[in-house]
Amino acid sequence: METNILSKFCLDCERLKYVDLSYSTLLEQIPDFTAASNLEELYLINCTNLGMIDKSIFSLNKLVVLNFDGCSNLKKLPKGYFMFSSLKILNLSYCKKLEKIPDLSSASNLTSLHLYECTNLRVIHESVGSLDKLDHLNLRQCTNLVKLPSYLRLKSLRYLSLSGCCKLESFPTIAESMKSLRSLDLDFTAIKELPSSMGYLTNLSRLNLDSCTGLISLPNTISLLMSLLKLDLRNCRSLQEIPNLPQNIQILNANGCKLVGKSPDNIGDIISKKQDLTLGEISREFLLTGIEVPEWFSYKTTSNLVSASFRHYPDMERTLAACVSFTVNGDSSERISCNIFICNRLHCSFSRSFLPSKSEYVWLVSTSLAWGSMEVNDWKEVLVWFEVHDEVNTSIRRCGVHVTEELHGIIQMDVKWPVVNYADFYQLEKLQNL
Repeated sequence: METNILSKFCLDCERLKYVDLSYSTLLEQIPDFTAASNLEELYLINCTNLGMIDKSIFSLNKLVVLNFDGCSNLKKLPKGYFMFSSLKILNLSYCKKLEKIPDLSSASNLTSLHLYECTNLRVIHESVGSLDKLDHLNLRQCTNLVKLPSYLRLKSLRYLSLSGCCKLESFPTIAESMKSLRSLDLDFTAIKELPSSMGYLTNLSRLNLDSCTGLISLPNTISLLMSLLKLDLRNCRSLQEIPNLPQNIQILNANGCKLVGKSPDNIGDIISKKQDLTLGEISREFLLTGIEVPEWFSYKTTSNLVSASFRHYPDMERTLAACVSFTVNGDSSERISCNIFICNRLHCSFSRSFLPSKSEYVWLVSTSLAWGSMEVNDWKEVLVWFEVHDEVNTSIRRCGVHVTEELHGIIQMDVKWPVVNYADFYQLEKLQNL
């Protein structure tokens, strides 16, 4: 009945620009919209009985928004040539019976394509890989997806999510023009390797590979991702090696990578890299398993309390690195904090929960040591306290502290080169009262 009423309505709707038929749960098919030649927005959200789309929809050359979100009974879209030249947003999320999408090569202005939880979708049409203006591509939880376009040349794309595409085993080659991508979510996919062309993603700031249990290797070109700040490799249980990291990375989480035999060689270089102080204070975190406290740490001890003292010098920039190796037993996660004090004041604190594991954790943090006004040659003390919240199930094996120093400006000849003195610290009650 709803369809018959709509058919009569659509006969004389030339001036119509906006139609919202959302939540029309009795609507089974869309009538001929040919007469609505000026239609710009069409919403059919949660029309759960809708099974057929009239091909006239895809000849509406002024259509900007087409939203089928939640049309869970929609199996396919019409075949044929689609005049999508004005379309900017196409939402087919939760169309759980949809098997494929049409050729979108005519959708030259498409900016957003949403295919979230299209659980029956197996293949993405090759045309999607060449949409120049596409900014946002969401394919989360397409649990039967097995094939993407073989080549991605999406020069405007900023966000791509394939989270939960658990049958997707390969990732396509990336064109050199894909400089805009900022965020890439590949977590919980079956991807086994990434192409070397990943190195073209020079503006990528976040790469999520959490629980890619089939991932065996990462390309060496990952070191070229100079905008990458966060790399999530949690539970990549087949990963055997982590190559050198890009210089600006701030967070690496490789917890649960049980087979990693080789970790990045350049973590020390990254930490000692001169920081741009105009960007504010930069802290870094690296979480690995199955390795030792790195050799380049100046001071290693079994104590979880360490002091580092040195003379202040105004043209000296310092960065503190602190590292702890430990095990977690029991049946629940345990929390550890890394508290850093400067001159008896809390400078910063890192805190994480760690799940029980047969492997030994290695947690490394770093922060710049900024000072207020003080006299040259004054001795200053930095304290590092790895605070264990449950000493029954958490056992610290080894800690390390390292201070990097870099001079800038003119060296004053009457000031001796500063020396850092390290020692275990035994006055825990002093820190607890601060």
